[in-house]
Amino acid sequence: MTKTKPDRRNPFMKNTFRKCVSLLGVLSLAAPSAFSTDYYLNGDIRQLHADIAWEDTSGYWYLSNGTSDPYDGVPEISSSDNLIFDYIGEAYGGGGNGGNIILSSDLNVNSLRNNIAVGISAQTEVNVNISGDLSMIRYVNAFSGAINLTAANVHVSQGAFFGGLGTSGLGISISAIKSLNVTGVFSTSSSAGQQPAVFYANGVENHGIDNADANINILTGTLEGTSGALFYGASDTQSTRTIAQDGFLSVNRVTGTASIGIAGNSSSTGVLTAVFKTTVDSISTGGFYETGAGKSKIALVSKGVFSQSFEGATMQFTGGVRMIGGGLFLNYADDSGVSHGRLSFEKDNSFAIASFGNSNESVGGTFVFDDIDVSSGGELVVRFSDRATFDSISLSSGGIGGTGTLVIDFGTANAEDLAKLISGSAEEGIRIVSWEAGNACSANVAAAVSLFEYEGAEYVFRSASADDGLYVAYVAVPEPAFAAAILGALSAAFAMRGRRR
Repeated sequence: MTKTKPDRRNPFMKNTFRKCVSLLGVLSLAAPSAFSTDYYLNGDIRQLHADIAWEDTSGYWYLSNGTSDPYDGVPEISSSDNLIFDYIGEAYGGGGNGGNIILSSDLNVNSLRNNIAVGISAQTEVNVNISGDLSMIRYVNAFSGAINLTAANVHVSQGAFFGGLGTSGLGISISAIKSLNVTGVFSTSSSAGQQPAVFYANGVENHGIDNADANINILTGTLEGTSGALFYGASDTQSTRTIAQDGFLSVNRVTGTASIGIAGNSSSTGVLTAVFKTTVDSISTGGFYETGAGKSKIALVSKGVFSQSFEGATMQFTGGVRMIGGGLFLNYADDSGVSHGRLSFEKDNSFAIASFGNSNESVGGTFVFDDIDVSSGGELVVRFSDRATFDSISLSSGGIGGTGTLVIDFGTANAEDLAKLISGSAEEGIRIVSWEAGNACSANVAAAVSLFEYEGAEYVFRSASADDGLYVAYVAVPEPAFAAAILGALSAAFAMRGRRR
């Protein structure tokens, strides 16, 4: 039997063949986007000790951490690629900071690991988006200039500057960045002898507590003291730098050993406002550091749904506390005696609480403020173990003002506990807020538990503004017959007064 060869000119077969070829072509073009490439920048670029444009970095790129695999030219980076700044085939060579790689357009990568003292900067506004991890291994002026930096996670192990002040010793610009956004975790833990992490972002237009320059989901640390701190503008070892610009930092949670700090020289006037928009009850064993010689301050704002606690022994801040929502608990055991500014209760009706109190496990201690302003209300949490041991506030230059209501919250105290506060009058109670003579309380004062019953009798909350402070107690509610007799006597007295007239 004679076999018939297929007619390759058959239109159906020809079209099918063409479609297969076309599909293979499409797949071959699409395939690279599903993979990532690791691009290594050789640390030798640091020896330039000068800024260099991204477009001029040809000759410094490799496709592996080995000199046998150089990359010809400047890589075209995609969002799935990884950048590694490292020493190709050798260990860290020392020798101080290098320059900056200057960007003229946006940079989108999957991850960036920087192990060399070379930073990234921009003279015109650009976006640097890192969808994965940003790891700063080596002490470096990491980012500066007109950069909006966004990363999923940031890990700092030997100090890094996310925006700086002035110039380095080489005359290289390390100016502030425009914004910093970390959608995951910012982990700051600088090893002994190294600079802590520093950010200096203050370029967001109309910045404020609801429009911060830096937004961090979770700020955490693993080392105590300033080694686990995130500083604004300059670290505790950089006393010669001037912090002139205010900045706003918004954090959802602070955990681990993380602290917040600010430094600067005697000419510094910049204020860092740290806003806690707490999304889950969170605890940090860190605190706050104002270590500069000037007027740089840290101001705190609580505007979350849940509570943020700082349990560290160092509470060095003087910019005050604003309670808008959520809870903020600081360690009253900080016995520095320095005022922390004004304590302001500004509760927004959209929040269930605006509670301030002591984070220390031990009841007692006194926290110092200038004065207290109660513009729209809030809660002052006062724990006590007996009439001699309780949390208190000391006011250095004023009293309690405002037209709102300050609610005294005795925490988890039950009726048996509250019975310890029973007195004949409010003036005989405990002094929870002290002030200098000549001051007073003009705000309304109430209690979270206004009335309770103990051993068959009822007791009601009372407060008194005295020459030296605010006193609170629970006093017995008069029995009905006794109360009626008092009212009768008062009515008779008024009637007699009327007849005399």
